[in-house]
Amino acid sequence: MIIFLIAGVIGAVYLVNYLRGKPGLSIDGFGESSGGDSSKSSLEILQKRFASGEISRIEYDEMKNTILKDGNL
Repeated sequence: MIIFLIAGVIGAVYLVNYLRGKPGLSIDGFGESSGGDSSKSSLEILQKRFASGEISRIEYDEMKNTILKDGNL
């Protein structure tokens, strides 16, 4: 009985993703709109990279200025 319940849940996730145009079992980003502001998401990624120590403060400032400048075109 539990196997049928698990199969039903997996099937439902697959069906929802298929109807959304993204076949598979991934549930990442569920409920997010795909037409978001790319400069905002770029800044968020940059902030995460700086916070994790991947890039230095100078690199962060240069990249941030580039993103903001390109976003205003």
